[in-house]
Amino acid sequence: TATEAATTTPVPAIETPAAQQPQGEARLAFSFNAESWVEVRAADGSKLLFDLMRKGETREVSGTPPVSVLIGNAGSVALRVDGKDFDLASHSRDNVARFEIKAAD
Repeated sequence: TATEAATTTPVPAIETPAAQQPQGEARLAFSFNAESWVEVRAADGSKLLFDLMRKGETREVSGTPPVSVLIGNAGSVALRVDGKDFDLASHSRDNVARFEIKAAD
């Protein structure tokens, strides 16, 4: 009957791997302690993040390395790359950070 078909027809489930980070991609997680400008581009030049972020905001993006990053007001931004703290100060000049995240070895 129609009722039996409805109860025995499986409902497609959301695939868990789609929610996980694709292999070979870099994951960047930003936390903003003050207003900051951020530009993040994947290896193909596509924009992953291109925005003025506000104090208290967080944002996470993933992309194929090398991932190019530009951060204005870098002293007010915390960054984690693939779950590890990233030192923005060593890539900053005049409170602007410019760097690339390369592929993992």
